[in-house]
Amino acid sequence: MSCQISANKKFIIMKNTLIILAALFFSAAVFAQKGKEKQKEKETPKVVGVPTKEDEKKETPKVIGVPTKAEDKKETPKVIGLPTKTDDKKETPKVIGVPDKKKEKDEDDQGEDKKGHKDWKGKGKGKEKDNDQGDEHDRKVWGGIGDQSCMKPSKNQPAKVTSSFNRDYPNAGTVRWTKCRGDWTATFNNGIWRSTAVYHANGNRKDTRTPIRVEDAPKSIFDKVIGANAGTKVEEVVKIESPELPNTMPGKIIYRAKVEAKEKAGQPQYLFLNAKGETVKYNY
Repeated sequence: MSCQISANKKFIIMKNTLIILAALFFSAAVFAQKGKEKQKEKETPKVVGVPTKEDEKKETPKVIGVPTKAEDKKETPKVIGLPTKTDDKKETPKVIGVPDKKKEKDEDDQGEDKKGHKDWKGKGKGKEKDNDQGDEHDRKVWGGIGDQSCMKPSKNQPAKVTSSFNRDYPNAGTVRWTKCRGDWTATFNNGIWRSTAVYHANGNRKDTRTPIRVEDAPKSIFDKVIGANAGTKVEEVVKIESPELPNTMPGKIIYRAKVEAKEKAGQPQYLFLNAKGETVKYNY
């Protein structure tokens, strides 16, 4: 019995001894592996140009002449002679002898009414030509009434007058205002023609006058005028469209013809005629 117990104790001691030896062997193997890895890292050569993890952790050296990100954020030094963005925003100094574009625009805008119509004015090389055209138009429209004041420019026309004009002629261009015998007149580009519209102070339109070519006038005018006197010559024709004319007048249109008889050279007459060539009465 005592022999059997002794054998069991020996078996247990041997078993525990084997377990301890196995644990020691495993630990030794682990430490040996770690040692090999450290030795391998030490023996690995460093490749030039390829940064290691340790190099990346180190601070990048500053290169002279190459700005760093921190320096980029700093204010750029101002170089004498080179304008900065702030300088560009400043007002450009005025140079003597060089025209001011803003001033030229302001001058161009003068004479416009609220509708945006500009005065019949020219500038530069075309000014003299524009004035000649305006004078020729006025001469044809107002010739024969004996009142030169109808050709003088005027300002501050009543609001009712400008409102009626803008309603009647929304596409009018290059408008010039004058005043004639208490009425307000607007001379403007009317399609291929240049016309003059006459308005009373209350905004009612009296008529619109358009100088036309003699050959564009109704043939009946020539037949009637020239038929009465073979030596009569029709020199100019102005077409007059008036809402004040009676409804019996076709299109409410009449014509004012400047005629001159052969025996009365230099003494023109101004006749108001309907489309049939018949003389009609009309107030200037």
